[in-house]
Amino acid sequence: MKHFFLLGITVSIILVSCTTTIPVVTQQPVYVPPLPPRVELPEVTWSVINVDTNTYFALDAESYENLSRSITDTTAYITKLRTIIYSLQRTNLVPAVTRKPASVW
Repeated sequence: MKHFFLLGITVSIILVSCTTTIPVVTQQPVYVPPLPPRVELPEVTWSVINVDTNTYFALDAESYENLSRSITDTTAYITKLRTIIYSLQRTNLVPAVTRKPASVW
């Protein structure tokens, strides 16, 4: 009798395990945003002026505009990269930075 009871439990466990469905976990594709285009920095020509014991660095108007444009373009590029990094941190593809970034201003 004891053997029939164990056989009945074994058969019922096998039947129950065969009828249960195993959930299939599918991973959704993660959108990785493209990097912003590279920054093309225009050439800046510096002039060095020595007067007595003092040294001065000078720019002409065109070089000054190029330097200003370079700084503006670099700032925009860094802002776009920070936005991409933030979105990747939200999807846990990039670990979050634990320290507070330094302020630019």
